Amino acid sequence: MNDQQLARKAKATNLILNGTFDNGTTGWSPDGATFENQRCNLPARTPNTFASHATPIRVEPGALYLVTATAFSTYAREGRIQLIFSSGSQEAFVLIAGQQYELQTTFRIPENVNSVEFRLWGGSSGMAWFDNVTMTVMEESEELLKNHSFTDLGEHWLASNPSYDGDACIFSSAPLFVSQSVDSAGPGTYTLKVDVTTQPLQNGRIVVLADGAEVHSRDYNGPGEYESTFPVAADVTKIEVRLMRTATGTTEFKFNSVSLKRSG
Repeated sequence: MNDQQLARKAKATNLILNGTFDNGTTGWSPDGATFENQRCNLPARTPNTFASHATPIRVEPGALYLVTATAFSTYAREGRIQLIFSSGSQEAFVLIAGQQYELQTTFRIPENVNSVEFRLWGGSSGMAWFDNVTMTVMEESEELLKNHSFTDLGEHWLASNPSYDGDACIFSSAPLFVSQSVDSAGPGTYTLKVDVTTQPLQNGRIVVLADGAEVHSRDYNGPGEYESTFPVAADVTKIEVRLMRTATGTTEFKFNSVSLKRSG
């Protein structure tokens, strides 16, 4: 195993202690939760039952993480995974109801956060259970898009008549689009991060094509920073990212930056 493979293995280390619950309550602080049949069971109760990871999890500020689990909930939104960041902000992933399924979701750590409290929650009306819980940092590639923050105006972007102000790609009417094609960085999960400035209900969209076939799209109906992920297959050679405006409005729609990275 070479140094690069060792680094990749280290990146994939599960940060959750006893996420399979083979060792009972080891690594966990339960409040109403029980640990039976090698899983964490969360019966219905008011206030809700939960189990906290016994120690805060050290994380890398700004890094992308993957959370997976085998989960079940008898009522929609009655079971959830909650992350409480050291900054005080929170993020939660809620469960659908009535079936066992494999939960897989990604999230990015805020730049001012270096630890996370990890909790599994039950509900007041029905039970939930969790097994095979993991949290791993995802290894990201270098930025794949050239001039992704438009500091070089339209350089590297194929344009259909937008304008640039040195730090944004601006659409003042529709339909218009700009696009950029890049070589695939290999099969896996890709992360798209977008920073948008506009008024509410001024519609923009990004479409991602893999060798000409659409693999991802997302609409942006207001200002903010957005992040999404999508898979790319092993036989893909080219990835095209298209930025567009989907409705004509009275105010400008700005893409301040668009980032594309392979993240797993």
